[in-house]
Amino acid sequence: MLALSVRAKLWLLLLVSLALAVILARQMPFIYGPSYWKWHARYIPACRYFPAMLVAAVPLFAAVFIHGEGRARTLISILLTMFSMLLMQIVHIGMTVSPFGLSRIIYFVESPMSTSYFADALRSMDHPTLELLAHYPGYMPQFYMHAQEKPPGPILFFRTIIGIAGSDRVDRTALLAGWVIALLATLNVPAVYLLIRNVLRDRHAALLGSTIIALCPGLILNFPMMDQLYPIGTCLLIALWVKTLRSSKPVFAAIFGVTLAACCFFVYHFLILGAFLLTATIAFFMRGDRKARLSILRNIITAGGTVAGIYFMLWVLTGFNAPDVFRTALHEQAMHLAALVRPYPRTILFDLTDFALGAAWLPVVLAILSLTNPQLSRTTRLWCALCLAQILLLAIIGLMQAETARIWCFLLPLLSLCAAEELARWPHWTRAVTCALLWLLLCLVGQNMTLMY
Repeated sequence: MLALSVRAKLWLLLLVSLALAVILARQMPFIYGPSYWKWHARYIPACRYFPAMLVAAVPLFAAVFIHGEGRARTLISILLTMFSMLLMQIVHIGMTVSPFGLSRIIYFVESPMSTSYFADALRSMDHPTLELLAHYPGYMPQFYMHAQEKPPGPILFFRTIIGIAGSDRVDRTALLAGWVIALLATLNVPAVYLLIRNVLRDRHAALLGSTIIALCPGLILNFPMMDQLYPIGTCLLIALWVKTLRSSKPVFAAIFGVTLAACCFFVYHFLILGAFLLTATIAFFMRGDRKARLSILRNIITAGGTVAGIYFMLWVLTGFNAPDVFRTALHEQAMHLAALVRPYPRTILFDLTDFALGAAWLPVVLAILSLTNPQLSRTTRLWCALCLAQILLLAIIGLMQAETARIWCFLLPLLSLCAAEELARWPHWTRAVTCALLWLLLCLVGQNMTLMY
């Protein structure tokens, strides 16, 4: 593929944005998904929605303009972007009702079908935590929809909030839980910065990546879903393992093991990252000397042993049987999928296009461009190729089909890494234009499409 100039690339983004803007504004049916899975159309008056979202985005645009050298600027940029991400979540969900209100936060948190974790946590409050953990596989079929195929982390998360805020005023507690999720979701910004800084060692790309992730519809418009928090786990796992491979220090392998055990206590999505981590490990193993290879093997054992040790101790102390929970989750998931239409291999294309929607499309274009950018080192392009291969692999194997604008959110950091590395080679004003285009597409999706039922 012929390398394009920055001006040509910017024109490409402008044309793609214009086309998508027209499609969204006219609410053309195909943009909402394939026949077997469609998002719902809606319309929020532009005069209400866009000014409010623009005000919420002001701190983010300020962060883009102050990107530069120095730790102070970096810290200020990250904090401003986090604040803007928080505001955009609240403004969007408040604008879905008229007059502006936060009632839908309460509705979605409490809904047994939208999230189910809060509702199941509330139902389980009469059962002690140790009893719940000891007999968790038996409870899973009795839970509502999503909790039936998940580990106990999400339910314990909401049980903790209910225990602190009380169950006597459920709506107030649900609203508090929503605010906690919104605040935690802003940690995606420093998490993506940490990921790119550790993997690519590029501070400018790391700052741009943290901006891109804050403008993804899959994160902003799915508030208050737990899926918003999973990209944080992805960032930590990859950053820690790359750190382990480069430093050869067992302490990082142990920390990775603790992190993996904690992540898999909430959701099993992270196991899919095994393909990415295994490929990276093989690459480091093949190019290393005998000492480095032995160190990698030792760290693999350390990480695996840490995960096994944590779950063994959890079983000894509480009776929590992780293998039984995993088998039950797979069984419940199979029962759910049996009732749904998922016409594989058609799902491959539509899962990818829906994931692109969750990223506001432009990062996909930037990520593809990064593969042919001669300004990027060969190593950087290989990292980008590995990130995109992980996303493509998930679509091909079909483990998580449909609604990927939400359930694939944990892969958004990989796409942000590629897009940010490409964008970091552009002039400053073109980066600002790109961020403005991302904001526009985010708002058009939020105005014309319902990602939360």
